Amino acid sequence: MKNIKVVALLLAAIMVFSVVFVSCSSDNDKSNQTTTPKKTGNILPEQPENPPDNELPPPPDPETPVTGDEFEAWHNSKTAVTILEVTSDDLTPYGEGESFDKLFDGEDGFLTSSSTKLGGRTTTGNVTLVVTCPASTKLGAYAFVTGNDSGSYQRTPGAWILYGTNTDPATATDADWKVLDDVKNGATEDVNLTPYGYTIDAANQAEYTYYKIVFSIGAGLTYGLTELQLSELYLYAA
Repeated sequence: MKNIKVVALLLAAIMVFSVVFVSCSSDNDKSNQTTTPKKTGNILPEQPENPPDNELPPPPDPETPVTGDEFEAWHNSKTAVTILEVTSDDLTPYGEGESFDKLFDGEDGFLTSSSTKLGGRTTTGNVTLVVTCPASTKLGAYAFVTGNDSGSYQRTPGAWILYGTNTDPATATDADWKVLDDVKNGATEDVNLTPYGYTIDAANQAEYTYYKIVFSIGAGLTYGLTELQLSELYLYAA
C-alpha cells in the first residue's frame, strides 16, 4: 500500500513539473516574437481616378463678334480700307469663279444684292491669306462674311491669328510678322451669308502694308475640314 502511494506521489510531481515547464517555454517563445501593429486604415493616400481617355479639355472662351442686325450699323460707322491683293501659297481655289479677288470685290450678298466668294482647299495644316494694303495702313477692326452655301458644306473658319508686317512677304521671317489678334474661338457658325466683325486691341494697332490671316485647320475650322469659304473680307482703318 505504501508503495502505491509513493508511485502516485511521484507521478503527480512529474505532471506538475511538466505543466510548469511547458508554460515557461510558451512564455519564453512569446517574448521572443516581434509584435506587428494592427493596421488602422489606408497606409497610402487615395489615388485620383484616371480621367476617361475620351475626355477633352474645355473649349476656349468664345469671342463676342459683331453680327446679325448690329453689323450693318457697325460696318457703316467705319472706314473700309482698300485691299489691293489677296494671295495664298497653300489654298487652291475651286475654280476661276471662286478666286482670291472675289474676297474683296464688294459683293458679299449681305450688304449688296449679289454675292461672290473665295472657296478652296488646302493639303497643309493651315489656310494662310496674305493681304496687301496701301502703305502704312493702320487697322482697328476687320470682318468677314460666310459663303452662300456655308450652311451646307461647313467651311466657316473658327480660329485664326491676324498678323501685320512692313517686310515683303516673299522675304519676311516669322519674327517680322507681329500678332494683332489671336482668336481661339470666333463664335462663328456654319450659316449662309452671315457677317462677323472683330476689333483689334489698341495696343496691337500699328501701321503696316501687309497683313496675314492664318486659319487653323482641324482645331480652327468649325468641323476640322481642309477647306475654306468666305464671301467677303473687310479691313477697317483705326
